[in-house]
This record gives sequence, structure tokens and C-alpha cells, in this order.
Amino acid sequence: MEKAEPKIEQKYLDLAQRLHELQVSKNNGRGVDHIRTIISFLRAGMIDKAKAVCYNEGDKMRSYSDILKVIEEELLEEPLSKPLKFPADD
Repeated sequence: MEKAEPKIEQKYLDLAQRLHELQVSKNNGRGVDHIRTIISFLRAGMIDKAKAVCYNEGDKMRSYSDILKVIEEELLEEPLSKPLKFPADD
């Protein structure tokens, strides 16, 4: 019996395409490596892994505000650009 391919939500495939279109023109046409990793995970239906890359590479993504905005609005539950709050700040 063949194993069924996982059903990937269209919104994640659309997001992957949008991110690809945004990143491909960055760095003199070389694109952005960590964004390509996110795209690969989205296309494979590995949404949690895509989000993990976002959180782990968030500092690098701040250089690409247009890409960061799309990721924050369409993938993450809260913005990466939100300042960290520590208990001592209260």
C-alpha cells in the first residue's frame, strides 16, 4: 500500500511562492539562504520547522523588512520585531 502524500494547505504554498519572489532579488540576485530554508519547509508542509527557522534566524531577517513583515503577518503568531521583555523590566 502506498503512503499518501501529506496535504499541504494552499496558504503555505502561496506564502512560500511569495517569499521566493521577495528573496530572489536580494543580495545582488543571490537571494537569502535562511529564507530559502523557510520556503523549503513550507513547501514540504513542515510548518513548525519553518517557524523554528524564523525564530532562530530572526536577527538576520531584520535586514529584510519586507520579507520580515510578510512572515510576521502570514506565518508567526507574534512579531519577531517585538522587543523582548524581561521580568526586571516591570
